[in-house]
Amino acid sequence: MRKVSTVVALLGIGIWGLAATPSTTLLGKRELQAIEKLTQEVTVLQRDIRDLQEMMSRNSGELTTLVNQTNDSIALANQTIQDIRRIVRDTHTRVSGALGSLNSRLLAQETALNTLNDRLAEITDQLRAVNTELAAIKERSLVSIDPTDPIQVFGAAYGDFLRGNYQLAIDQFRQFLLKFPHSERADDAQYWIGESLFRQGLYEEAIAEFDHLVETYPQGNRVPAARLKKALALLALEKTDQAVEELRQLIESFPDAPAALAAKQKLEELGVPLEKPRKPTRRRRRRR
Repeated sequence: MRKVSTVVALLGIGIWGLAATPSTTLLGKRELQAIEKLTQEVTVLQRDIRDLQEMMSRNSGELTTLVNQTNDSIALANQTIQDIRRIVRDTHTRVSGALGSLNSRLLAQETALNTLNDRLAEITDQLRAVNTELAAIKERSLVSIDPTDPIQVFGAAYGDFLRGNYQLAIDQFRQFLLKFPHSERADDAQYWIGESLFRQGLYEEAIAEFDHLVETYPQGNRVPAARLKKALALLALEKTDQAVEELRQLIESFPDAPAALAAKQKLEELGVPLEKPRKPTRRRRRRR
């Protein structure tokens, strides 16, 4: 661009010099006008070249700034990419460690569960064996019971009670009472009849059986327990006043019996005094 400016400048000087020399007098008017027009065009061309140089200089500075900004942006982007890569790498490491730990725990739990299942299977097999043995014992006992022996008959009935066969136990205890009404265990049989009904939630029937025991065997050692169970059956029927009265009579009649201690505890739970409050007596006025 500088070479073009120099050539244009030299051309302008040459034309001007030519126009100013004495030989110009030899030129015609038309030729002078052409030289003058050419001189003006050269001047305009010089000005355009100067403007172009200034514009290129200015654009060069702006381009340099833009390139620097672009380089800065690229550097920042590269740094960001590096940071993201580092974060991804760290996250992957942590996740891998967590997954490894989780897999270890799951494996341990699976092993423990398998062990528990094996143990449950063993217990189930043992229970089956026990039930089979109990069934065999029961069958042998039923076959070998001597119906004339009160001990064996009572034991068979009590065994059904312990196994939860309450109705079967009731039937066998009634048979026992029919066959051995004067046995020393007759009051026991009567008590277990009432207890079997109580455990089935048949509280009215249980109360009747406990009353029958108290009336039929007033000296029997099962009377305190029968009265306690009667009171509990009354409470289950929400007959609280009658139950409290029964408990108080039990404590008064059998103060040293274990059932009396249980009756006291039940009254305390109910928030009721052990003794029935006495009515205040009116004082008689003295005649004057």
